[in-house]
Amino acid sequence: MFGLKRFLQEKISAQFQDQTRILRTEISELTTKLEVLYGQTRKTLQTIQEQQTEQANQINHLSAESEVLHGQMSKTLQAIQEQQIEQANQINHLSADSEVLYGQTRKTLQAIQEQQMEQVNQINRLAADLAKVSRDQIDKSTLLPLLSENSSSIRELHPIDDSIPSKILQLSRLSILNRWFCIDSMDLLRYPPNKKISCTICGYEAEKNAFDTKISECVFNGGKLERFVCPQCGTIFGPLKMLELTPQQLSDDYRTHYMNYAEGDSTESELLCFSEIDRGQDKVYLNFGSGAWSQSSNILRERGYTIFDYEPYAHSPNHQWLITNFEDLKSRKFDGIFSNDLIEHLRNPIADLKNMTALLRDTDCRMAHSSGCFDYAYEHTRFHLHFLPLTALQIIAKHCGLNVDLICRESPTNTNFKIAVFSGNQNGVQS
Repeated sequence: MFGLKRFLQEKISAQFQDQTRILRTEISELTTKLEVLYGQTRKTLQTIQEQQTEQANQINHLSAESEVLHGQMSKTLQAIQEQQIEQANQINHLSADSEVLYGQTRKTLQAIQEQQMEQVNQINRLAADLAKVSRDQIDKSTLLPLLSENSSSIRELHPIDDSIPSKILQLSRLSILNRWFCIDSMDLLRYPPNKKISCTICGYEAEKNAFDTKISECVFNGGKLERFVCPQCGTIFGPLKMLELTPQQLSDDYRTHYMNYAEGDSTESELLCFSEIDRGQDKVYLNFGSGAWSQSSNILRERGYTIFDYEPYAHSPNHQWLITNFEDLKSRKFDGIFSNDLIEHLRNPIADLKNMTALLRDTDCRMAHSSGCFDYAYEHTRFHLHFLPLTALQIIAKHCGLNVDLICRESPTNTNFKIAVFSGNQNGVQS
């Protein structure tokens, strides 16, 4: 019994010693690992500390530089503010000078325009007097046999005399050119890009530079032509320098124009236009804007129609069918109104066509206005103020209480020939 107990004690002691050695070995290994890890951790912490120190130094350095930069920026901003204040003062000063200069320029250009207009009037009066003298003078050919001694001298003088009207015409056209050059120069100040303008048909309003533009040159010495495309109704309107003339200024410009230039014969086009309103020979018709270059009214009168002519500017010698003052039209009524190449000349198409509508006798009456300018064509004249597509014509017709159709016809003298036919008058008075 005693021996067994001793054996067990020795065995347990041996196992304990073995486990103790194992534990010591493991502890030793762990200690070594901890020492290695500690060394690594210490190096890592040291590296981090060094990096933090470096970062702190960099931050301090940047902070110092930032303070310097902030000071420089403050000085720069202050200098910029001072420059802006100085520039604002200069701009205000220049603006005041500009207003004074604009006023002086405007007065100067206005004086030049008045001088140019007076020169045009003087030249036109001289041309009229010369034409009268030319009509009244005795034919030189009848005097030559009577003045045989001086016949050679007369023959030398004769071509000189004949050249005088052409020279006067050249001077008159040059005066027109100079006048519109002055107006164009003033327009640079009158119509800046941010000036608000509005479509004369639908009323769409925007700054001038917001519109698409059409640029051309007037072949009748009228200078630059700038027109604007309305994005709402499609009307092309302008130039502004013509739209903003007073009625008297526009009248003077037309009269001067027709003293210097003549239109082509539009007889065939006018007869085509009249066919759209023809209600028989027992009716009374008005050729609105009949001009002096068409025989349509005479031809229709010879066919038995009653045709009155309204022409305030370029009319032929007076006759019983001619009316030159719109006030004289107001007391009359017509069974149809027609015009050719007129509608694009109207400064206010809505008001003008409403006035024409009031001249119609009853609801069966029609108006027909033919033109090559319902599309953008024949644009090289300052007198064409509106290029009216169908949408614009419909707006005009609505204001007049009418319906409108745009008809294409072939004309021997007009490649873009169309006729706007207005019908269904709701405003007319039954006779």
